[in-house]
Amino acid sequence: MWCVKNPMKNYFMWSMRALGHGAIVFMAVGLVFSGCKKQEEPKKPDPVLPTVYTDRANDKAYISSLKANHEQQAQVARERFNLSLKMTQCVTRVRGALPSEATAEVVQKALEADPTWQELDSQIKRAEAASKETLKQAQEMVRKRMKDEMRDNEALSKGAAKALDSAQSRVPAEVK
Repeated sequence: MWCVKNPMKNYFMWSMRALGHGAIVFMAVGLVFSGCKKQEEPKKPDPVLPTVYTDRANDKAYISSLKANHEQQAQVARERFNLSLKMTQCVTRVRGALPSEATAEVVQKALEADPTWQELDSQIKRAEAASKETLKQAQEMVRKRMKDEMRDNEALSKGAAKALDSAQSRVPAEVK
C-alpha cells in the first residue's frame, strides 16, 4: 500500500521488496551456474611402460655375463695349454725310449700304448668339448641379446617402452 503521508515509509517498503526479489534472483542465478557443472571423469593413471636398453653396450648385466663367459673360456684355454705341454713332454719321453731312427708311425703306436698319453688324450678331448660348449654359450647369449635389442628398439619406436639410461641396470633372471 502506498502511503502518502510518509514518503520515507514508502521508499523503505519498495527498497525492501527490491532487495528481496534481487536476493532471490541472485541466489537462483548462482545455483544455476554453480550446481550445473559437468562432472569430470576420473583421470586414469598413465600406463607404466617397461624400460629397455637400446644399446646392449650399456647393459651392465649383459657385459658382466660376457666377462664371466670370457673368463670361463680363458680357464679352459689354460687347461688345454697345460695339457699340450704335458703331451709334448710325453712325446719326448716316448721318443727317448725308442731308437733314434724310429719313424712317426712307430712313435704314434708307442704313444697309443702309453697309459699317460691315453689319459692326457682323454683330458684334452674333454677340454676341447668344454671349450666348444663355452663358445656356443657365448654365441647364444650374444644372439639372444641382439634379438632382444631389436625387439626393444621396435617397442621404443612404437611408444610401448621407454629407454633406460646407462646409469641404471636391468639384471636378467639367468644372471641373478
